[in-house]
Amino acid sequence: MIRGSLDLLDRTPDRSPGDRVALARMHATVKDMQALLETVLLLARGHELRPPEDPVSVNRLVEDCVGQLAPLATRHETRVEITHSASLPVLAPAEVLAIVIGNLLRNAINYTARGTISIQIDEGGVTIRDTGAGMNDAELKRAFEPFYRGDQGRRSGDSSGQGLGLAIVERLAEQFGWLVTIASKPGKGTQVAIRLRDVGSGVKASR
Repeated sequence: MIRGSLDLLDRTPDRSPGDRVALARMHATVKDMQALLETVLLLARGHELRPPEDPVSVNRLVEDCVGQLAPLATRHETRVEITHSASLPVLAPAEVLAIVIGNLLRNAINYTARGTISIQIDEGGVTIRDTGAGMNDAELKRAFEPFYRGDQGRRSGDSSGQGLGLAIVERLAEQFGWLVTIASKPGKGTQVAIRLRDVGSGVKASR
């Protein structure tokens, strides 16, 4: 219903530039809330999720996520680069992988204004590095807590999001036996790596 109303407003002629910006933000908020709802529903039926018969291409999935989040990166004036060091097929539900990669990338974009995000895909997993605000020790220890956003969003000028992205990533990683590591330095940026093959589950944080 909300999306339909926004679509009608989009078709209204003679919108001012300010109105168009506001509508774009509302569209983005609705999409984020829809994605969050779908994620919550997926987590609620986690015991029903089974690996597919055929592997999912993480390389293609990452490219799709980058394309979907391109408008957000544009608003933050942030460049996203992908490096493929290897082909990475993984036996995991595509919807789960899309949520994990999408949340990590969205988080990096939200906290990187006028910077660069580098995505490295190798034979074991995906590493996302940003040149954003970074986190201090206290923030890093709490990064995976639900609803925790710390000060890095304010430092980067961002006020969006619910603080659930990394908490969701942690929950799904534990469920599928993936390892998530995070390292960060204030003013230098953050690096998050998720190992998708031949690893044990867990989350590790370091400076």
